[in-house]
Amino acid sequence: MSARIAVWFRSQFLRSHQRRDEDLEFWWQLPADRTRTTSPWSQLVMDLVTPAAFSEWHVKVAESRVIGYDRIRPPVTRMLLLCLTAAGLSALRAPWWCWALLGPGLLQVLLEIYLSRYVYDTADEPVWSWARRMRDITNAHFRTMLLNVTGAVGIAACPLNVLAVCVAPCPAGGGWPKIGALAAAIFYANSGLASALLDPPNYTESSLMPPVMHWIRPYAPLISCGVVAAMVAFGAALGRWQHDLLGIAYLCAALALLLGSTLRNHDRVVAAAAEVAREAVRDGRSELGGVVHDDLGPAKAAAEAASRAECVSYQDSVELQALAAYLTHFSTRVGLHASQRMELSYLVEKLIGPYGLSRRDVRYDIRWAAETMRKHDHRIAIRMTTALVHNVAQTLRRPEYRQVPKAIVVECFHTGEGRDVRYHLAVHDHLPVIASTEWCCAGSTLAALRTWLRQDFNGDLTQQVLGDGTKKIIATWADRPPAFPQAGEAAGKPAP
Repeated sequence: MSARIAVWFRSQFLRSHQRRDEDLEFWWQLPADRTRTTSPWSQLVMDLVTPAAFSEWHVKVAESRVIGYDRIRPPVTRMLLLCLTAAGLSALRAPWWCWALLGPGLLQVLLEIYLSRYVYDTADEPVWSWARRMRDITNAHFRTMLLNVTGAVGIAACPLNVLAVCVAPCPAGGGWPKIGALAAAIFYANSGLASALLDPPNYTESSLMPPVMHWIRPYAPLISCGVVAAMVAFGAALGRWQHDLLGIAYLCAALALLLGSTLRNHDRVVAAAAEVAREAVRDGRSELGGVVHDDLGPAKAAAEAASRAECVSYQDSVELQALAAYLTHFSTRVGLHASQRMELSYLVEKLIGPYGLSRRDVRYDIRWAAETMRKHDHRIAIRMTTALVHNVAQTLRRPEYRQVPKAIVVECFHTGEGRDVRYHLAVHDHLPVIASTEWCCAGSTLAALRTWLRQDFNGDLTQQVLGDGTKKIIATWADRPPAFPQAGEAAGKPAP
């Protein structure tokens, strides 16, 4: 049992947490709020116990707020509250050791205001080495840990300010300044805790804090309230409170619960803003898609016409043929979760349309993981599909092949692993087998395609004859250049 307790203690209090950010392909897709309930009554309870959401959206908002909006407002607020607390102690004629308890708070606000001009990648450089060291610690912990040097001082300052008021003498008839000083000290604690609990590390998987720092966050206001109430009771036990003001002092402890409103209001606003931002992103993408469709629509027809010009090289012809599909695909994938890569099936449908072929004529056998394929390899696949499908579709239009079945199969697979991964894209058709004497003969489009594959992609173009009288033309290329290129390849010559 003791071993289990030790393991649990290390996992919760010593080791970094294991939570993950919301699983989004792009941060601008924005996370959904999974804490919303159907009942507004259960939502009240849910808000009280829900930990901070982890997502890139939340952490970016926190960083923007801290750097661009908070700036020196929190430390200046705490300085004002510390002055009010000190004024209350002065009215109570508190002894010197009460004043000494305010020392960490004074040190905290002075350091925070001084360091504010040097932190968060500002250009200014502190004069003293200790200030540079504190600046570096603050910057290093900004996105990973809740506490820096001034935060560590604040851990002592927040309770000591309250303790200083609770143990200060309460002269007869002069108890109200003590109530005011207690309220100021509690608001100081609320401000310090809010600064820590609203910092970026609360919202990101890159936080190095242990799990306890994340799951305890919703209960921090209740814990703070209990600590303040305990200090009030301690002062009462020492006879430092007038009896008729003790109840009010305990009520003041409830001011610590306002920290919860600060935390939850911030989190709700960020979650609600995500809904609005999602609409803004969607509208912007839709508008951009419309602009591409309207302004570049004529360019698609021009690109297709230019691809058939004799003066255009084969590679440029393939690029121009793919351009029309790219433009159409861009204008239609405006949804937040639309595929960022053009599916080969979508491309093939756009390519075969002008040749009188239907989508029912094409089958697909795609066995490579398109999601994990590098963008470079996906672009090559787009170009090889364009070249091979155009070649088959053009041939099927010839009068001598009108009786040939129009069925086409597009096959995609990969072989090897590590640096030896090779991608294979084949088009299976019912056209006659190309004789070896005519295969990739000089001046043909297949010869140009094979040369392109060999020179630029460490690949090749082959024909596979099947037993049923059909064939496959297979384009193959390497995921990586060869680790040790041959002499001919190093010189930029095609492989034999």
